[in-house]
Amino acid sequence: MSGAVSNGKVALRVDRSIYDVGAVKRAAYRFLDKCSTRLQSDGQELVLEFSFPPATSQEQIDAVLADFHKELLDQDLRQDIARETAGYRNTILSLAFRASGLQERE
Repeated sequence: MSGAVSNGKVALRVDRSIYDVGAVKRAAYRFLDKCSTRLQSDGQELVLEFSFPPATSQEQIDAVLADFHKELLDQDLRQDIARETAGYRNTILSLAFRASGLQERE
């Protein structure tokens, strides 16, 4: 990931081979209260442009970007875990519905 700051805007490039687009979108959504985000595709990279309010200091921008990196990793790992545990989750739900008798009524 790389970024550049100019006029309250920060461009951040994210490699698609490392982070999933869905994880990037979910992480960006979590920061809508601090900045707006525009997402574009550039080949194998996603380009995020963060726009901060005019009164935002460089320290605040740096803190938001550091938190964004943490959130992006968190969202990506959550997605990996959901994929890895989908079979277990579906089995548990199937057993729960079978035990409830809801499937038999339909």
